[in-house]
Amino acid sequence: MDIQIRLDDAGAVETVSGGEEMNMELSMGLAVECLELNSNSVYLVCLVDGKLQAKPA
Repeated sequence: MDIQIRLDDAGAVETVSGGEEMNMELSMGLAVECLELNSNSVYLVCLVDGKLQAKPA
């Protein structure tokens, strides 16, 4: 998986790798599939009211 993120306890998304690709896809209104490194799970990241939100895929 090209895009890797970390989620903190508050749910904030930290981009570890693939940030440029993620920003490009988010700017087109797409949800982005990412690997969350703390849990080693796949998450979908999208923009909601200008804020990143991650949900388990």
